[in-house]
Amino acid sequence: MHDALEIANSAKAEDVYQGLVHILRVGAQHAADQKKARVKARVNLFAVVRFIEAFLQDTDGGSRLVGIWGAIMALISENGRILVTSPNTADEFAKTAGDVQVFYNDTLVAASECKHRPLNLDDVKHGIRKALEKKVPEYHFVIAAGFAPGQEKQIKEELEKYSTEVDLLLVDIWHTNTLLAGILNPIRRARFGETVVELLRAMRRFESANQAAELWNKIIG
Repeated sequence: MHDALEIANSAKAEDVYQGLVHILRVGAQHAADQKKARVKARVNLFAVVRFIEAFLQDTDGGSRLVGIWGAIMALISENGRILVTSPNTADEFAKTAGDVQVFYNDTLVAASECKHRPLNLDDVKHGIRKALEKKVPEYHFVIAAGFAPGQEKQIKEELEKYSTEVDLLLVDIWHTNTLLAGILNPIRRARFGETVVELLRAMRRFESANQAAELWNKIIG
């Protein structure tokens, strides 16, 4: 995007116009191809569990885990605002505290780092540093592939070391998905698929968003 803007800044007006037309055409195509996740009055617990387990069989660069966790946070934090960032976006560019951020009245109250690869000690140190710098009171490390070999003990010691300065949570999505789905309740679970799709589109992960909609619709019938 930065390179494209630099080119546009020095390009001829005709070339810029053609580029804009192309961008609008691509955007219209994405809109036409969008699949929607159905919403029912109620959805049972195991429909959400099945969806999470099936959808996370692929990673899409980590964005699928961000979409799943972001949806859980969005539905639990009904009076808050959720901001998700693609895990491929550099922190320096995004200026975020994590992949998923929860705001209440524009105050950042929680942030999450989502890893669909083994979590390592550097990931944890980096996340804690962001939490302290941005004064985030609660920080989550959400994992879907365990720990880097030989680092689990060090990671847990690092979390314990800073536990009095910030609330640090380690969440293994495979071990907690049933509990999390249960916390949502039947009414909020009914909007889970739709919320995942919306967040993936916000990250511009259009193919994963469509696949999420198709999978959700198939599971809930």
